[in-house]
Amino acid sequence: MKILGIDPGSHRTGWAVLAEAAPGRPPVVVASGTISLPAAAPLHERLVRLSREIGEIAKCHRPDVVAMEESFFQKNARTALVLGHARGALIAGACSCGTPFAEYPPATVKKVVGGNGRASKEALARMLAMQLGLTAPLDSLDASDALAVAWTHLQTLRSPLTAATAGKHGSAHKGFDVEAYLQRLSKMRQGA
Repeated sequence: MKILGIDPGSHRTGWAVLAEAAPGRPPVVVASGTISLPAAAPLHERLVRLSREIGEIAKCHRPDVVAMEESFFQKNARTALVLGHARGALIAGACSCGTPFAEYPPATVKKVVGGNGRASKEALARMLAMQLGLTAPLDSLDASDALAVAWTHLQTLRSPLTAATAGKHGSAHKGFDVEAYLQRLSKMRQGA
């Protein structure tokens, strides 16, 4: 099982690929990084680049599933809308080959990785490094957050409760339909 974890953002998006290892051994971090976009770039250019870059990463690493952190409550409506656009671009790019998709709330990720739903990003990065036998946390907190999402998905799959609780969170949605998504966008533009 190979999982592409994504921590979405409209300026900085973390990603990490986690692969299961032999029984009794910790999973392996195959690759990780951060997609950094210029804040001054127009939103549509950032969205195209996000979709293209995460799509290239997915094609290169061929994950069995894409796992993403859900959006958390935003007080600013504009920020929530922009993050929603970024999430859509990332899902479209990462799942364009029919890869299953799963998402997890930030508190669930924090609880699975750190045992506490309110752990800091730095604490999660250290805990994850220990659990995976890394000599140090990843280079960026965005990539560490993405790795935490991938780890959460793997732990959810390993849990005996997964079958009983599959549904809202952590269930993989088979194949994001990019064509249908693009058709809906086109219809919305024509109606505007």
